[in-house]
Amino acid sequence: MTALQLATACAVLLSLRVSAEMVDIRAVSGQDVTLPCRAPNNDSIIAIEWFKPAEEETYLLLYRGGRILTDSQHPSYQSRVTFQKEKVKDGDASLSLRTVTEEDSGTYTCLVAQRNQKATSGSSNGRIPQTYIRLTVDSAPSSPACRGGGALGLVAVPLVLAVMVGSV
Repeated sequence: MTALQLATACAVLLSLRVSAEMVDIRAVSGQDVTLPCRAPNNDSIIAIEWFKPAEEETYLLLYRGGRILTDSQHPSYQSRVTFQKEKVKDGDASLSLRTVTEEDSGTYTCLVAQRNQKATSGSSNGRIPQTYIRLTVDSAPSSPACRGGGALGLVAVPLVLAVMVGSV
């Protein structure tokens, strides 16, 4: 566990680790989370698919022809997904998921299509997988100190920081 994770055990900030094929995001139930996805060379995007592969694909977002297609969106994501269409022209296909729950944990995939894009090996229907996200949602802390209901949280974080700094 990193020093930052120890110091923020009660507040639990999102921790993000990027690897060659997967982005790991950790959140606490009730938080809002941004799932990042960018097109190569920041080029304009003409289509986006955000889904959670399972026995049946669960779509969070389908974007085509400048429109968000809500008919295909899974009911559990309706009214919880925020997507900024104006950023698509700059190659940004990220979306935000509001009020995550432990059921949201899992792997998500973002596929984008750009003008004049050629399919490569491993692509699906001419779309190139851009980002794989592994989201882990932990249950919300139940201790009064972590919820801000006691003074312990105000003392514990500086104490943990002091101990970590002193041991370095």
